[in-house]
Amino acid sequence: MNRPGHPFPANGVYYGDSNLWGVMPFPIKVCVVCEEEFELKPDKPGFANRCPKCSEPEDEPVAKESAGVEELRSSREAMEARRKAMKELLYSGK
Repeated sequence: MNRPGHPFPANGVYYGDSNLWGVMPFPIKVCVVCEEEFELKPDKPGFANRCPKCSEPEDEPVAKESAGVEELRSSREAMEARRKAMKELLYSGK
């Protein structure tokens, strides 16, 4: 599918100095977890910098521990103190 007098094929894929024409290969990446090379394919689930093995979701979802009454009370008090401080800073008129 070469166009006469034009060095590139009609599909626009050109492989440097070689005379190979075709589809471009997927980019080769290195996993940040296990440092293995893998092909980054468009339908690969997970992160783009992790291999398919390292991108698999864990089997057991991490359960959130229920906060105790004291923790909730202290977090509420802390939020109230933050709100009060923000109001004082915003509306003090200095």
